[in-house]
This record gives sequence, structure tokens and C-alpha cells, in this order.
Amino acid sequence: MWKDVVDPEEWFRIIGVTGPNEFVMSSEYSADPFQVYYCNFGKETVTRVVIQGVGALRNGRGYFIDTYLNHVEDVKHMELQG
Repeated sequence: MWKDVVDPEEWFRIIGVTGPNEFVMSSEYSADPFQVYYCNFGKETVTRVVIQGVGALRNGRGYFIDTYLNHVEDVKHMELQG
């Protein structure tokens, strides 16, 4: 199943797990397209998620990309109290 989905020249790293039988991998460098893979051993499936726009960061060379699971950024305005 893995060989049917993933380019053998691509470098990946495990970024976390989402359940007892599933781990998540992502590309190490900016690519066009940037891809994240969900590998489920229980179901014997690999799901590829393509994230568009990351390849624009390349500027002629690849950049190392840090990928995190369950990250939520709070974009609401915060006031400083002094």
C-alpha cells in the first residue's frame, strides 16, 4: 500500500500519532505540493493530504518544515495589562 501512494525519493519524518493504530508523517522540506500522510496499521490504509501553497516558500531551494499535530493558533486580539 505504501509504494502506491508515496514517491520513493521523498524524505519523511513521523510527527505524531492520532490513535492506537495510526501515525502521521510529513515531508521534511518544502515541496510543491507539501504532503502529510496518515498511516493506519489496523485498517492497512495510507491517506495522503496535500497542503497547497507551501511550495511557494522554496525560492529556488527547499526549506525545512516543522509540522505539528493538534496546533491551534489564537488569532484574537489580546490586550496587555500593566
